[in-house]
Amino acid sequence: MGDPDRYSGKPPKRGCGVWILIGMAVALALLSALVLGFLG
Repeated sequence: MGDPDRYSGKPPKRGCGVWILIGMAVALALLSALVLGFLG
């Protein structure tokens, strides 16, 4: 909670990979939902 780098205006370097993984997971979920919707 007391991380000064979080509010300094710079993009967090430690969380970049985490956000990329989250984005990939969301994209895979959306693609699977679309495929299931088309097949179903």
